[in-house]
Amino acid sequence: MCSDEARSDVSFEASRDVSHEKVISIREGEASLDKPLASAAPQEAGFGFERARITAETSFQQKRGRSMLRRRGQSGSVVLRNDKYYGRFWEDEPDKRVRRWVFLGTTEELSKTAARRKLVLMLSTSGIHESEYLERVLGTATTFNQVADRWKKLRLPKLSYWSQDNMPRLIEKHLAPFFGAMPVDSIKTGTINEWIATLPEMAPKSVHNLYKLLRGIVNWHCKQEDLQPKKWGPDLPSIPDIEQRWFTPIEAQKVIEAASGQYKVLFHLAWATGMRFGELSGLHCDDIDLSRQVIAVRRSIYKGKEVPPKTKAGFREIFIDDSTVAVLAAHIEGQTGLVFKTRNGTPLANREVVFDHLHPVCEQLKLPRAGMHAFRHGRVSAMRVNGAPEDIVKRQIGHSSLRITSSYTHFTEDYQRGFANKIAGWTQVAVNGRREAEANQQRLN
Repeated sequence: MCSDEARSDVSFEASRDVSHEKVISIREGEASLDKPLASAAPQEAGFGFERARITAETSFQQKRGRSMLRRRGQSGSVVLRNDKYYGRFWEDEPDKRVRRWVFLGTTEELSKTAARRKLVLMLSTSGIHESEYLERVLGTATTFNQVADRWKKLRLPKLSYWSQDNMPRLIEKHLAPFFGAMPVDSIKTGTINEWIATLPEMAPKSVHNLYKLLRGIVNWHCKQEDLQPKKWGPDLPSIPDIEQRWFTPIEAQKVIEAASGQYKVLFHLAWATGMRFGELSGLHCDDIDLSRQVIAVRRSIYKGKEVPPKTKAGFREIFIDDSTVAVLAAHIEGQTGLVFKTRNGTPLANREVVFDHLHPVCEQLKLPRAGMHAFRHGRVSAMRVNGAPEDIVKRQIGHSSLRITSSYTHFTEDYQRGFANKIAGWTQVAVNGRREAEANQQRLN
């Protein structure tokens, strides 16, 4: 309950402020805080107060554009009318600023101080002081669709051909329907969690890749506008820790020996170099310098067309061993153009090679099925197990970072057991040395 003096002060403030505006009527129960304040529903606001507003425009007009940005932190004012507290504040509309009213409570429920705190909390929670709020009101907020269109025009052409071919479809199918008309500044962690819940059933890795695409597009926009990158923390599904199929040196040798024709050479080169299948398929005879024992990777094949390698690091020279030189020399003798090709002279396709040649060989040898990438993973593992310098491995494989190379490294059980025994041997040597040193010290004493 307020004192008489407090009521008198508030009544005086009310009579003074009301003289500056034309009050037609007060309607209770209209607005929400996550929408423009003039048209939302009070039940959505979560404060338990009724909503009120002046239904006529005030005589005050905007003269300097984005007024609310010049009035950050307005606390409004509290007015007492018929034993009820009302809050008043200014709100921007596209062509003017208007005075708004909100019912805060009765004098039996609140003191003037409590009513003032409630109004400040309401204004703070509504986001009315934020630039994004004004942009939504003025219709100037940049939407995800606008950002995505600009990204596809300026950034996408610089990415790989796979990205250029697939990412527009992923955006249209999985991102634009949910985020399209949404202002990018309004995309929060909770928004992304809601989007994840709407996705059709798909592999966890696919969800991660879609999120990376969303984040990449929005943060590219932030970089263009000199804004801080978004640091969301959505609840992404866990990716099962399933090891990529890879060939051990023994398995690779068996596969090469069991293959025939150009596929024996193809599998041999895949193991000896760790090249991607697209790079092998796009290899030309003049990319091979047998005298230097070097293969120059200059192109790849994507959907039957020659394109640049997957990344900048993909352009590289790979040194090959003597046996590989001999195999290649016999294969390309008197040949020009593509090293590996179909009967029609077109580049080999990964699917046909795997299903028509590699899988049958694996089944013949009673080995688990594998794709062409198993040679690449096996090559990286063999180089690292045998102590090849990290930078040589990264350069020969064509990775842009050692972190990626590490994900290609695998160890057999025999190797891990042997390494455990080796560490035990080192430990025992250290223990014996310490004991010997202690014995010598005792003799000296």
